[in-house]
Amino acid sequence: MRRHFRAMLLTALTLTASMPLPLAAQTHSDVALLVKVADYFGETYTAKPSEVSNYVYFPGDVINLRVELANRGTEPVTLVTRGAGPANSVSSDAPPEVRVMIGSTARVLRLGGEVDAIWGEQILLDRNETLVFDAELRVDPPTLKNYVVNFRTSLRDIKGLPVAPQAPRVQFEMRTGEGAAAEQARRRASSAIMRGDDSAARQSIAALLKANPQSFAAHILAARIAERSNDAPGATQSYERALRILDSDADLQYLQWVSDRRAVQNRANDLRALIRERTRPKTP
Repeated sequence: MRRHFRAMLLTALTLTASMPLPLAAQTHSDVALLVKVADYFGETYTAKPSEVSNYVYFPGDVINLRVELANRGTEPVTLVTRGAGPANSVSSDAPPEVRVMIGSTARVLRLGGEVDAIWGEQILLDRNETLVFDAELRVDPPTLKNYVVNFRTSLRDIKGLPVAPQAPRVQFEMRTGEGAAAEQARRRASSAIMRGDDSAARQSIAALLKANPQSFAAHILAARIAERSNDAPGATQSYERALRILDSDADLQYLQWVSDRRAVQNRANDLRALIRERTRPKTP
């Protein structure tokens, strides 16, 4: 009898172990919401962000964002938009002094490039495709503190599942003080170079040198403009000016915020190698 009971128990346990476990109900769509800072050029003439922030900005700055709805699944997903444009599909908990402006157009990033999105009743996102639109943050009046802005979307997929909030937060610090003018000019010059506006870049470089006449960064930015203009000698001269400033510790505004002197030496060594490569005689 005892042997028979053990056999029955073993059979029951075997059957239970072989039964598939029920799948957890899916609570969110395979499409995820991500909000990213679109162009940020680090810190050279100011301190790193505080521990509770990821970025540093100054009064008057425009914070450019990229809002993404990314299909993270293995199958196509249809988003139900009901004709609502981007501005009516994404909102935030920004405080009153932070103005959030969502762009009116969108694009779909896919393998091989991007195409304009047709914002109709539904938008189909194939696997690995991302719906993208631009946004801006402006702090007015500027309040010097740390900000956390959370974004959310009302969009759902065709199954009725809400978009997953994967990385919907932007954390930044509004700051002013010594070095602010130089840092703002450096960033504006970098942004202008990135978008191909050399005239605006030169104006910002001039503003940077006015705020900090010993700015090594100004000469590196000037070298990049010269390179794009195929002015090889001019680019080399600008790189050499930047190196002389670093080697002589003349850029005091930069040194004020450097926590590790090895970073200065590494930057100088990189410039030295670049100049050596540019001035090396060309073999026929």
